[in-house]
Amino acid sequence: MRQRAYEYVLQALPFAGLVMDFTGDVLFANAETRELTGRSSEELIGKRFFAEFEFFGGSEEVESRYRDGVARGALSFFYVGEHLAPGESVPLKLKVHLNAFQDEGQPLGLAVLEPLPGHEQLQREIQELEDCLHAVNGIRHEINNLLMGLMGRTELLQDSAGLDGGTRDRVVQILDESRRVQQQVRQLGSVVKR
Repeated sequence: MRQRAYEYVLQALPFAGLVMDFTGDVLFANAETRELTGRSSEELIGKRFFAEFEFFGGSEEVESRYRDGVARGALSFFYVGEHLAPGESVPLKLKVHLNAFQDEGQPLGLAVLEPLPGHEQLQREIQELEDCLHAVNGIRHEINNLLMGLMGRTELLQDSAGLDGGTRDRVVQILDESRRVQQQVRQLGSVVKR
């Protein structure tokens, strides 16, 4: 059976590839496929490729094109989609080269999965943004703590006896400005939490 020959070739290649039967059930997945998808051989073998991989979104159109290609004896097309590996927060954008053909009367399919450029960069940018938001949130808390102390002391000063009119006006102005800054800090907090 030449399926083994395809498996051997895919195992030696530096990109993700798998072999499917005529229904789209996975028969073999090379090490790069397992690494790329975050799934073990046991999790891949025997599973329906089009239903198992989220980047097809259960796409009946793609599965139908694949089965038609197998029935006709040949098909080759590219498909771009996404796959969310276990434990990841950002889907991996992939280009899938899908082939369906008859080999010595046996219908087979080959799929090559290729990450689109920029995924690692996107992951880094998202992590940097999360780190920045975490830092901003910490700074926001510190500013809020300082403001609460300032406002508390200023209110005590405002309530004390013996302040002349000019001093009392400046104390009220400090309280008003502090409340304005406190409102800005609250708005910043609502942005950070989104």
